[in-house]
Amino acid sequence: MPDRSFQKRNRTLPPVIAGADIIVGYGEIESDQLLILEQILVDNEIGHLCQRLWEGVDCAPEKDLFDEVAAVGPGGHFMMERGTRKAARSGEFYIPRLFDRHTYEAWVELGRPTLYSAAREQVRAILEGPLVDPLPDDVTGKLDEILHAADRELQGVGE
Repeated sequence: MPDRSFQKRNRTLPPVIAGADIIVGYGEIESDQLLILEQILVDNEIGHLCQRLWEGVDCAPEKDLFDEVAAVGPGGHFMMERGTRKAARSGEFYIPRLFDRHTYEAWVELGRPTLYSAAREQVRAILEGPLVDPLPDDVTGKLDEILHAADRELQGVGE
């Protein structure tokens, strides 16, 4: 089976780089004929990755860590360096939720998890968890008012 995530990344990135602000087809596969919960999470991950790539790389002089790299040298440990820690917390690095970043040996020891097995676990956790409305009550209340007003207007009640 072809790697759908690779195909979707390759099809999504060019329009993002070209400036598209709407990408359709989240969670859909097979020419938009199937909606898959796991695919929604995978597509969300791809969307965040594309957004991060679109934002580009900050090449400001304070982001230049050349001196630290030269001081630590090949095979050294950079996490003790102040610039590395600052860069790691800056949002400059994208930390994926689903893409596996283990070493090959650790990945094999974990049972060779895939992007979709990680998404399946997240879907399971979401479905087993409590249903929580992500919008605050005042926002949902305002939306309800707008919808009721629109219903009344469409039915001619307010005339």
